Amino acid sequence: MNIAVCFSGFLRNLEYIENIKHIPSIFSSNVESLTIYYSCPTKVEETDTENFDKEYVLGLFKNQETDKIKINISFRDYDKNVFVEKSKELGLPYITSTNYHSFRVVSCINGQAETAKLINTNNKYNFIIFTRLDFVKTINSIGNIFDNTSILKNETYIWRTIPYISSGELAYHAEDRFFIGSNECVDIMKELYNKLEEINIPENQFGSEIIVGACFNLYENIQKHHLYNLHVSSMFNGYTEHRVRLKYTKDFLESM
Repeated sequence: MNIAVCFSGFLRNLEYIENIKHIPSIFSSNVESLTIYYSCPTKVEETDTENFDKEYVLGLFKNQETDKIKINISFRDYDKNVFVEKSKELGLPYITSTNYHSFRVVSCINGQAETAKLINTNNKYNFIIFTRLDFVKTINSIGNIFDNTSILKNETYIWRTIPYISSGELAYHAEDRFFIGSNECVDIMKELYNKLEEINIPENQFGSEIIVGACFNLYENIQKHHLYNLHVSSMFNGYTEHRVRLKYTKDFLESM
């Protein structure tokens, strides 16, 4: 299989770069080549006041390259104010009623779009994974669902922490931490940021999962499937607990 992986979001921890070598192990069939794409903000954490050393971080990524794994990374400066202003243009409050910073959601969507712009779909990947560098190590397996896949065509496989079954729910949003798409999905991801006005998500639903799902819903030719066989490790439970217990507290929201 010839696979591309698109990372988005902040590095959060330089040690997460080593998670790249874990990716081939989540497949039951042989991965012949794996190309990593990442439009990487030049801060490890979004609250950092200084940019990291690009050459040093690039070296850490290049250390992950093997005969099968290739790295395609670009760096971009992060300016919180750009996304704060974009949120205002969209008519969103600084903190939504669901306790999200609207600018962070907008920034997340921008990062996904910028990474998608790096992909060369002329390579005709069997499929493309959209995920985050801090999350991918929590995946144990996605089963054998893609063992006999040649190249996906006009379809996406969506995974979520809660297994929504109905077609209505499935069509409504997509877990932004991990989903798989065909080469045609790249063009959709490229336009995520530009589609924010068009899809017009209500303030009380404004989140990256909803935005991704709504954007895919604009394209009737894309089939959506539920990725039932993805198995995560206990690390994921700790990650989720961290989000609920620490990340979205009153103190956290007011600190940003």
